[in-house]
Amino acid sequence: MRDDLGRWSHRQYERESRRLWWLEAWELGLYGMQARDVPDRRRTHLSFRAWNRVVRPSLNDREWLHLTENKLVFGRYYEACGVPVPRTLGFVSRDAGHDRAGRPAPDFSTLIDRLPGVETSGLVIKPVAGGTGHGVLVIDRVRPSAGGQPAVAITSDGKERTVEGLEVVAEESFRGATGCVVQARESIHPWFAELSGGAPASSIRVVTFRPDGSDPVIQMAVCRLGRRGQMLENWARGGVAVGIQPQSGELMRGHLKADGGCWVDEHPDSQIPLYGRVLPMWQEVRQLALEAARVTPGLRSIGWDVFPTPDGPVIVEGNANWGLQSMQLHHGGVIGTPVGDAWAAHGADLPDGERWHRRHDRRGLNWKGRAADRLRSIIAR
Repeated sequence: MRDDLGRWSHRQYERESRRLWWLEAWELGLYGMQARDVPDRRRTHLSFRAWNRVVRPSLNDREWLHLTENKLVFGRYYEACGVPVPRTLGFVSRDAGHDRAGRPAPDFSTLIDRLPGVETSGLVIKPVAGGTGHGVLVIDRVRPSAGGQPAVAITSDGKERTVEGLEVVAEESFRGATGCVVQARESIHPWFAELSGGAPASSIRVVTFRPDGSDPVIQMAVCRLGRRGQMLENWARGGVAVGIQPQSGELMRGHLKADGGCWVDEHPDSQIPLYGRVLPMWQEVRQLALEAARVTPGLRSIGWDVFPTPDGPVIVEGNANWGLQSMQLHHGGVIGTPVGDAWAAHGADLPDGERWHRRHDRRGLNWKGRAADRLRSIIAR
């Protein structure tokens, strides 16, 4: 009887969480929320659905989203603004592909044949649109064609693919995107390579907020450490997400999302402790993110992906939808904090229970809207 009552109570808790706070069961599990929590942590953690449908649109003007969501526009714009970004070598598309000089490049073979050998030693291929690493290929080097054998690209996970095969892989991953950007690959800073056990990629995501009429500020940050044998460092793809103290650059505990999710105190591959280590070049990383935020119109809240190189940090991407779950996991819920208060001061309507539910629930009455929300929520996991 007691077990039945506990299951009923838990189901009731989940239903109430979904109705009043738009928190799904997977979010309750991620943040470790339980019905007996005192104080009730649902009042402090913003759900993905509320962030995506109510809060984020009030902070970021959709007319300017192309600056960060379109990888070709992003690279060209911020390079023109003097912000350090990877060098764009070309854009591959059937109808509008071109190299850096503007000459037509409808496929990878055409573009790669025009690149000097030193540049083909490291390339990154990205769908022009998309996120969470979908469709991204990181190429260590290209072995040129010889003796009738086609040119072969060796990716950072050790796999070999023919250059012609890259088009098939990319097209399957584009998910409706209309082409891909080819960039020069940056070398990783040795400090990060050692900490991640020789993984090919690690990055730092820095969330900035720019109040109206004021300079931008840094609100939260997470370090994403790669794993051996994996091409990318994304948390959703097996990387280790480690919280960062925004002022000092000190690392916090790490979290692995794979295998049900768990906290780690050291990197799984290198066994090097994480907590308390100070990131190199942290002040340079901070200044770079703030510099990029200053030249970005229309988007108040952005997560900048900063890649650490031996010569200094470069920004590889900007994200208007920057991974709320990972940030709240490490820094705590944003509601009722200076982060949430700053958003509310600029028109963001943060959840506060029944009254907020009544204001916004009509938006979810249409079954198509609910289905779309659920699908985005599943992708966000």
